[in-house]
Amino acid sequence: MPFNSFLNYPMSWKPERSKLKRPIYLSLAEQLEKDIAAGFLLPGTKLPPQRELGDFLDINFTTVTRAYRICELKGLIYAVTGSGTFVAPNAAKSVTISTDNLTGSLIDLGFVSSFEQCNDMISDTIKSFTHS
Repeated sequence: MPFNSFLNYPMSWKPERSKLKRPIYLSLAEQLEKDIAAGFLLPGTKLPPQRELGDFLDINFTTVTRAYRICELKGLIYAVTGSGTFVAPNAAKSVTISTDNLTGSLIDLGFVSSFEQCNDMISDTIKSFTHS
C-alpha cells in the first residue's frame, strides 16, 4: 500500500492478505469464520469497518461487505446501524448438524441448519405482513 501504512494501526482483526484466494469475498469470509472458531475473535468483538478493512487489504470495500454478509447469514456476526459490526454471542458455538454424510434414502428429522439461515425468509414474511 503506497499511501496508507497499517503497520502499527490498531484493528481488532487483521486477516492475512496472502491467504486470500479468488473469489476474494468467499476467502475472506472463510478466514473470519476460522478466526471465530479458533477463539481469536471473541463474542462481542467489534470488527473493522468495511472501508477500513478494504484499505488494509487493498481490496474494494464491497468485497468486504459481501464477506461480512455471508458471515452474517451464517449467524457469526451482526451489524448495528451506526455502531458497527460485531462477532455474534453464540458464533463459536455451532448448533448446526452436518448433512455431509446423509444418503438419498435417509430422511433426517433432526435439526440440520442454524436458525440464522432463516433470517431472510423470516424478514421477508414479516415485511409482507406489515405492508398489508
